Amino acid sequence: MSLPAPAPDQAYMHVSALQAGMISLPEDLVLANHPRVRHNCPSLAFYLEHSATGENLVFDLGLRKDVETYPPAARAYFEGADALMPVEVPQDVAESLSLGGVHPESVQRVVLSHLHFDHIGDHTPFTRATFLLGADSEANLSSSYPISPTSTVLADSVPLPRTVFLNRSEHFTTPIGPFPLAYDLFGDGSAYIIDTPGHCGGHLTLLVRTSPDSWLFLGGDIAHDARLLTDWSTDISEKTEGGEAYCSHHDPVRARADIQRARELVRKPGVRFIIAHDWEWFQQNVGEGKGNTGASPMRKLNSPIGAALGDIHDEDDGAVVDKPCNTVVARDNLPSPLTKNILVGVWSSPLYLLLTSGAQGSAL
Repeated sequence: MSLPAPAPDQAYMHVSALQAGMISLPEDLVLANHPRVRHNCPSLAFYLEHSATGENLVFDLGLRKDVETYPPAARAYFEGADALMPVEVPQDVAESLSLGGVHPESVQRVVLSHLHFDHIGDHTPFTRATFLLGADSEANLSSSYPISPTSTVLADSVPLPRTVFLNRSEHFTTPIGPFPLAYDLFGDGSAYIIDTPGHCGGHLTLLVRTSPDSWLFLGGDIAHDARLLTDWSTDISEKTEGGEAYCSHHDPVRARADIQRARELVRKPGVRFIIAHDWEWFQQNVGEGKGNTGASPMRKLNSPIGAALGDIHDEDDGAVVDKPCNTVVARDNLPSPLTKNILVGVWSSPLYLLLTSGAQGSAL
């Protein structure tokens, strides 16, 4: 279950977190035996760029601003005074990219973790991108709204002529770490799309190599609270809500299997992770926890040398960087605090860049 060693000419992925709306989630709906405490959670998207070729992709599109266009069954979750999951979208993913100097029409690929309303965003600005989804998402689209009036899935979630549905026989042929089914996206070990169908059919996660000894796991909705990955005593919730059984995962048995594999992955040295609704990470790095309202549109999670999005160098190579304005601790499941990477933020244009200093000296 070890992760593959880097090749001599190994390429890496540069990763930036994108703001794409907020959603209020009750803790007791995602964690078993927890109280109804609400957390203001991000609906994160990510911009990734290949270090060797410059190819780019966006992972997930978050929430769309015109929330009235969602199916009625989806709107029922966030509309009204007693809404279960209220949402707020001051800035969508296309605006975040544009403010960061990346035009949405220049994005080459969009990988959607799944088709739930808080991940599909608005695909229309991504006019040239190929969309990648899990194969089971195709069936979800075939019975979507308005074909099925009660569906929470929007028929226009993706541009079908430019959409590829990844299947287990053709694409998911490579095991990676504890996960048996993965797709080596670029064929060079820099990015793996992983089949993780427990949350819902077609759900995908992404594992990318960010340095010779560092990886970043983008977990989507494999878990809705980071404690499910860091605290093995926690469990997903299967409770009764409004007289009906409710679980945030369509297949709880598969979801628990996916979570267990993710736990094994993120405890490996050098593996960091962020899930889509990581409220704790967001508060510590972007929101209330840092006295920052989240105005920075794009948050770089590792620092490419001489990258087009900001010619910022890692402190370890002796380059001069701007005065740090913030100190951020990366999410790290290693047991010793001495092994945690400390990420130092610097301002550069509208981008919020994160550079690695810290004990291990490797980027996220």
